[in-house]
Amino acid sequence: MDIEFYLKEKRKFIEGEIEKYLKESHPHLLFSAFEYSLKAGKRFRPLLVLASAEICGEDQRKVMPTALGVEMIHNFSLIHDDLPCMDNDDFRRGRPTCHKQFGETHALLTGDGLLIAGFEMIAKNSEIEGIKPESVVRCLKLIAQSVGIMGMTGGQVMDINFQTGRTITEEELLELHRKKTGALIKASCMAGAILTSRSEEEISALAVYGENIGLTFQIVDDLLDMDEDKKNISFPWIFGLERSRKMAEESTQKAIESLRIFGDSGESLIQLAKFLLNRKA
Repeated sequence: MDIEFYLKEKRKFIEGEIEKYLKESHPHLLFSAFEYSLKAGKRFRPLLVLASAEICGEDQRKVMPTALGVEMIHNFSLIHDDLPCMDNDDFRRGRPTCHKQFGETHALLTGDGLLIAGFEMIAKNSEIEGIKPESVVRCLKLIAQSVGIMGMTGGQVMDINFQTGRTITEEELLELHRKKTGALIKASCMAGAILTSRSEEEISALAVYGENIGLTFQIVDDLLDMDEDKKNISFPWIFGLERSRKMAEESTQKAIESLRIFGDSGESLIQLAKFLLNRKA
């Protein structure tokens, strides 16, 4: 399987649907900032929603509203993370951050708008034939938890609290990234199976997969970005280079093993796990 071609095709599909959403949206004062924020990204999290439905033998188009909703929610988090009161970043994905392009107030409101639009889009999945409303409700709850105080928001609070320069413990670092980065990745992996009413065993397997590729994703990110300013919240600085690489390899293997239940159908996610481990950017 050519994983790079697979990822390229999935990104193209997702971006086509984002274009449709933007064309169908009613004009509003924040439209330019919405468009600016949504028209960039690797589309990793929505891709996981589609791929998890696919390996369960379902049509990926059935879960596209949730995939788009997850991408909107992810973009909300990036906009808010970049704000001066948070990480105070001037650039994101090689472009000025939303608050640099549109001003701090518009960026804040754009993030709010994307968060709400994201949940509205997930709710629309109940309008798709073959998707049970109760499955959509379960998915909404799962994604809300992954974004809330026990997930992304809680992880961001930890991140801010540790920016005082205090070196955090190994367990604290793992908990921070399980919440800030890993929670939404894990939820994205589970969403496709939940929406298509798969067995609890299959949903649990994808939860294990998501948790482990989330860890691999963050460790590799930290290895690729050995920024001294982040030394107190970075895997290679806290665990060391060799141990961090070993942890990434182990989490990748756990992710792969979790997919045995899917047999040959799990090949795309197996190759994705290997790709994340070996990526160079």
